[in-house]
Amino acid sequence: MNVNIETNHPAFDVMTRAFIEVPQVQRLKIKFKDSMKLKDLTYVGFSNDPTSNVTLKSMSDKEFDWPSGSFYLFYPIQKQCVVGFGTNSSQQLGETAENFKVPAISTPEAGAEESFRPARVHGCARYSVAVSTQGDYFETGQLDGCSIPNKLTKVTSLKAKVRLVAVAPASATVVLEDNTIWYKGASVEYHFPNNESKGSFAQLKLWADQTAEEKIVDIASGYGYTLAVTENGALWAWGKRLLEVLDLSTKDPVQLQLPPGTLCRRVWAPRGPDSDSSACAFVELEDSETGKKHIYSAGKSEKGMLGQGDKAKESREFKKIAYESEDLVFTSLGVGQESVMAIDSTG
Repeated sequence: MNVNIETNHPAFDVMTRAFIEVPQVQRLKIKFKDSMKLKDLTYVGFSNDPTSNVTLKSMSDKEFDWPSGSFYLFYPIQKQCVVGFGTNSSQQLGETAENFKVPAISTPEAGAEESFRPARVHGCARYSVAVSTQGDYFETGQLDGCSIPNKLTKVTSLKAKVRLVAVAPASATVVLEDNTIWYKGASVEYHFPNNESKGSFAQLKLWADQTAEEKIVDIASGYGYTLAVTENGALWAWGKRLLEVLDLSTKDPVQLQLPPGTLCRRVWAPRGPDSDSSACAFVELEDSETGKKHIYSAGKSEKGMLGQGDKAKESREFKKIAYESEDLVFTSLGVGQESVMAIDSTG
């Protein structure tokens, strides 16, 4: 007896449950139709009792035996995973990754790769990062001055959960749950203390006086510089490439001057320089009286990325981006190497 079951539900839609029964049959052979391009990422759940455990089967399993003539069908099951897209010349997708494929996972704990659940991913140039729901840091690809395996590999030197990540063409910076800052990669123009490159994560001391420490709520890195936002609305930066453009001579981390009456809430930086002399940053500033938020920019961009109007290419202080309408409220920014895109409050 052959029974075809069409679910007619797009992959990764809301999970649908159905009860399937084949009368007078004690055992079933269940086959999957091999027609889905993302079949390796789609899972179907089977159960004799929907209140108990659900058996997960991958669409790539093709067929299997079921020890009864009926079952509850759960489709689709959303299983979190990392998917690699694009070319893989520098193994930033891992050794075996291709389009629509899951990179190999490497952990020191036996079997831990089966329970790997990514919460977010980051990538820049030849380097890729995945942070798990447990706050573990996985990496693959190439980062200047670092030896990195060619599969998503757990970094065990970070002893607390990873909370924030910023990756740039030559560096990786993380903020842990204990509010400490760690960095590694190549030090471009005094990006790191003493201009020393680091092949593994080293700690950065942002505050000379630890009693003045504030919780870091956002972080971003450009080519040779990093910026961090604190809970109280302060903006810190380090890296000579940006600080020199802002007319600051220090090589140490410094709190940046913001327009009077504003607090910094978020920060963005280009993933790479549009020229060797360019370095800029974008921030969301909140008016401390009205609570209104606007996007500001500062630094230098040969491609005119600052968005301040009149084709401005350099600004030593943070100035508001020129909007085509005062009613526009931007909720998110995407900053590339030579351009900026934004999403407004209407989506």
